[in-house]
Amino acid sequence: EFTVHIAKPSTPTDVRVSSLRSHSVIKIRWNAPDSSLISHYEITKRKRKGRYTETPIRVPANKFSATFKSLSQNTNYCFKICSCNGFRKSEWSEEVETNTRIHKGIKAALSPIVWALGTVSSPIAMPLVGALAGGIGGGKAAGTAANKAGGKVTGEAAGTAGSIGGCACNDSH
Repeated sequence: EFTVHIAKPSTPTDVRVSSLRSHSVIKIRWNAPDSSLISHYEITKRKRKGRYTETPIRVPANKFSATFKSLSQNTNYCFKICSCNGFRKSEWSEEVETNTRIHKGIKAALSPIVWALGTVSSPIAMPLVGALAGGIGGGKAAGTAANKAGGKVTGEAAGTAGSIGGCACNDSH
């Protein structure tokens, strides 16, 4: 007679919202835990003031994202994830909270970009999104990029932010 001990898998790490694709679609990403045998992940969601009552969705072990569709507009959602190995589950991850609101000015500015490029997170769209966010949001994106580059706002970041109606300033102001 022998006993087999199946270890509890580790919890996924760096759980994050990777994109808000519309008022009703959110994509969640995570990193696989180190050194765990995993058969699948389970992700659950809830409205901010609600309970986790829905059955978690299952995601294969070789996938590291899940897209939630048909969400309620203008609603805060919380997500959490665990690893499963067929016998045991990991602890749940920390909750990640986001909402399905898109600022009207940013939505209007991004609509042609999302239509043309398909997603806000594409390598082509990201510089445009940063510039638009800088102009609409008061130049914070341009200022943050400048802080990382030595504190000066010059060239395209300042010109683009200014031309859209914002200011290119750094976070120290």
